[in-house]
Amino acid sequence: MAKKNEKKDWLNMAFKLLRVKGIHAVRVESLARELNVTKGGFYGYFLNRDALLQAMLDYWETVLTDQIISRVSKIKGPLKDQLTGILSLVYEHVDEDIDKAMSAWSYKDERARIVVNRVVRRRIDFMKGLFLEEGFSNEQAELRARLMHSFVHGDRSFPDVCEAKDSDERKILVRDFVELIGTPIES
Repeated sequence: MAKKNEKKDWLNMAFKLLRVKGIHAVRVESLARELNVTKGGFYGYFLNRDALLQAMLDYWETVLTDQIISRVSKIKGPLKDQLTGILSLVYEHVDEDIDKAMSAWSYKDERARIVVNRVVRRRIDFMKGLFLEEGFSNEQAELRARLMHSFVHGDRSFPDVCEAKDSDERKILVRDFVELIGTPIES
């Protein structure tokens, strides 16, 4: 008899396959095999593979993204403290492998591209709002928010070259980066 599974089990395994093998590996048969269950259980939660893929996009956008934005929006204090807090939270709690896999998926699928672009824009807009509150011009706020997003994802996308060796080096990198983007340019 196949073991009982829940919708979250299918989603978690789908994200695991996405992370490790890419979107092409997220198939009903592969998921059932990995979960050690029959394919029939899948259809109790999803109409078809397309419905699963949409559920993955929805979950990544709402749960994985909104939860982080909700947490970082609670960080108060001076701008540089907020930026440091955001970077610390992202480095500790965001699964960069999922973000990289979602990005790769977006190059192959228009629906994924739309969601990924919307999520990235929301992240940038959130950070842009912090810079605007601090009095930066719209252009400078946009630039700095983009730099911050690029710093996080570029740093983690090339760990052998860019990522800090240890937590002490990470703290120094974060401190220096926050000082750089959090300080207005004098004309």
